Amino acid sequence: MAGKVLLSGYKVSAWPWWRMTSTTCGVTLTLVSAVAPVWAQSRVEARPAIAVRSMAYDQPESEAHQQLAEHSASTLLDGLHARSSRVTLSPETTQVPTWTLTAAAAGPAAASSNFVYIAPGAFIMGSPIDEEGRYPDETQHQVTLTRGFYLQTTEVTQAEWQRVMGNNPSAYMSCGSSCPVESVTWLQAVLYANALSTLEGFAECYDNSGNVMGSGNIYDCAGYRLPTEAEWEYAARAGTTASRYGALERVAWYEGDTWSGPHAVGALEPNAWGLYDMLGNVWEWTHDWYAPYDGAAIDPVGSASGSNRVLRGGGWCFGAQGVRAAMRCSVSPADRYDDLGFRVVRTAY
Repeated sequence: MAGKVLLSGYKVSAWPWWRMTSTTCGVTLTLVSAVAPVWAQSRVEARPAIAVRSMAYDQPESEAHQQLAEHSASTLLDGLHARSSRVTLSPETTQVPTWTLTAAAAGPAAASSNFVYIAPGAFIMGSPIDEEGRYPDETQHQVTLTRGFYLQTTEVTQAEWQRVMGNNPSAYMSCGSSCPVESVTWLQAVLYANALSTLEGFAECYDNSGNVMGSGNIYDCAGYRLPTEAEWEYAARAGTTASRYGALERVAWYEGDTWSGPHAVGALEPNAWGLYDMLGNVWEWTHDWYAPYDGAAIDPVGSASGSNRVLRGGGWCFGAQGVRAAMRCSVSPADRYDDLGFRVVRTAY
């Protein structure tokens, strides 16, 4: 399985000190140090299907290298997230440290620790006619998703936006860096996805107008993007069929709470697939143009064009009726609201 392996490192109280290196899985990676510090830390993110558990060493540099190679070979297990490791390096060393990483036997690309892998599958999208709070555009139909994907476990936070984009458009900046970024347009959300793709070495999914690049099929894009409406509901339900994946007060910030405004992400209970705030807190942009459902579908992407983009999940200023897995809302892609944010996704390869 071909893929990139990214390494970076730093010493305590200093900027990155060894060169970022990328190569194909299964071959040797070389870390180059201009001046080897006494203590160094490294972070490994590998694609596909490689991850390393936390490690710490107090041994001399040469011994640490040997144990690190053995340890990494034994912990490259499918599904683990990237972690930091620490190695002792002598300031006088001239030997170049080398790690050899071997791809796991099988599995999709590894993702950052705040993403979960969602396997392909089929589900009934929409709501039954007797669901409380139901709207007419929630017609039930079967949807099959043939591609697995990595979905962010939380809404994009203000801190994440600041790191990638260098600013903070949120109306509720006072809520804090762990609160969802909000007051962003649909185009701003997809340009964030593009910027994150560039930072992590993936191809961008959108042009500067928000059109899908490459094949034109959003599922084919290797970079970060907004989830399709179908991906969003499939992930939100996490195998459930009720209007919500848990008791409302335990899973969602909504109008019925005493809290007025967004809340730090991940503070309430997740669904069965480890996703937080899929209901409530802030509405979430999806990829799709809004249109009535068109019956059973395989890998749907919504209408080819339209005037409004679909929002999902409900927000802190909506009542219980809007905080349901099947609830659909739509607004102009140019709109921005203080209860509207997003999360990103990446197709698994």
